[in-house]
Amino acid sequence: MNTLTTGEEAIMQVIWKLGPCTIGHIMEYYRQSKKPSELPAQTTVSTFLRILVDKGFLSYKVYGKTYEYSALISKQKYSMNELRKMIKNYFGNKPSTMVSYLVEEEHMDDNELAELIKQLKSKSGKK
Repeated sequence: MNTLTTGEEAIMQVIWKLGPCTIGHIMEYYRQSKKPSELPAQTTVSTFLRILVDKGFLSYKVYGKTYEYSALISKQKYSMNELRKMIKNYFGNKPSTMVSYLVEEEHMDDNELAELIKQLKSKSGKK
């Protein structure tokens, strides 16, 4: 699976949130959620949409002059792929090393750590 650039990922995040949508929907989403100085140009969004179609992340349907874009890859599938790459490239392909890093660097609070322990016990069949 291809990796998304920062700009491509920003567009995919909107499409994952909105579902099938047109460029008008995407621009309206940006108008409502960003400062005017942070709004991307419609031509920029259009370029990213074409790239995402070419990369196989989006499909589209045409209604007259309007294109409706839909995600071909779920956010969950993309996230898992990226996480696996991170574990491989930065943590010696060992998920436990990544978890240890998060715990040691105090990026996990006590509640998160307790939830992780609960999930690990549940997965191993212990209570």
